[in-house]
Amino acid sequence: MGNPHAVAFVEDLAHAGDLATEPPYSPAGVYPDGVNIEFVADRGPRHVAMRVHERGAAETRSCGTGACAVAVATARRDGTDPAVTGTPVTYTVDVLGGTLVITERPDGEIEMTGPAVIVAEGTIAPAWLSEA
Repeated sequence: MGNPHAVAFVEDLAHAGDLATEPPYSPAGVYPDGVNIEFVADRGPRHVAMRVHERGAAETRSCGTGACAVAVATARRDGTDPAVTGTPVTYTVDVLGGTLVITERPDGEIEMTGPAVIVAEGTIAPAWLSEA
């Protein structure tokens, strides 16, 4: 997905606990720069829900690359690898911020669709940019 993800399948999303701090994982050396950790629970056929701890940010309401990683990991778990079957596979992924639909194609292309809404607006002080 371009950034590292660790996907953990759980019976209930509450098992993820408090995601304000990074959950432990091992071996820690596998992700020397940190990792986004997705906790995933089944909701139905090709339908899962997830919570995510994004590295450096804590729990977030959504993570597009995380939802894509979850769909791919779930497809592999379910034995529906499009590169093997030659057929695209689609999963619905519920995140705290809404619902996403992820399709993986046999050529490895992954398409994500879902709502996009503005959740915040702000202004950046020009002085801050020159300091950065």
